[in-house]
Amino acid sequence: MTLGTSNLHLKPRFLFALGINFRIRNVLQVYQHLSAGGGVDYYERARKDSPRLEAVGTIDEANAILGVARASCNGLLCSEILLAVQRDIYHIMAEVAATKENAVRFRTINLERIDWLEGQINKIESQIEPTNDFIVPGDSLAGAYLDLARSIVRRAERRVTGLYLENELENPHIIGYLNRLSSLLFVLELIENRQAGKDKPTLAKI
Repeated sequence: MTLGTSNLHLKPRFLFALGINFRIRNVLQVYQHLSAGGGVDYYERARKDSPRLEAVGTIDEANAILGVARASCNGLLCSEILLAVQRDIYHIMAEVAATKENAVRFRTINLERIDWLEGQINKIESQIEPTNDFIVPGDSLAGAYLDLARSIVRRAERRVTGLYLENELENPHIIGYLNRLSSLLFVLELIENRQAGKDKPTLAKI
């Protein structure tokens, strides 16, 4: 069988070949144990280029760059927020990877988590000068990583939205979470730029 068209179980041993980080093994360990014991399979066979795997891979990509951003943050607030977000992202990956019938077993993203994001956005916005203009990324290293993370999260949102519109995903709160997360990353970029000594962002418009 050819690599591009073979059907593979969404089991951790195959995720490395799909370009998905080994850390997702921890998310899916419950599957290994239950499957080995004759229990229910929570994950189904899927093509490597399936929309579901593309969504899971993009979410994992977002988590990886969030880790780089967290390691680059100057402020403790930014690091703490991003760590909490990364833990949420693991739950999102598990739910998106699962079959629709079993996804509820991994569901932790709800309105409460979206409200938490909104609270962080409001807290940070009270500390920065608002801007309605497009800004050029790169005023600080952490800010640049946060902007890259924001763009990948937006792509993840589009991939997950596609699954939802095709009735392959039931939890709309994942879409809402990713949408608000991109806004949070934008304001985190602004406050990280300020902490790096850049009080005014570089605007795209001269």
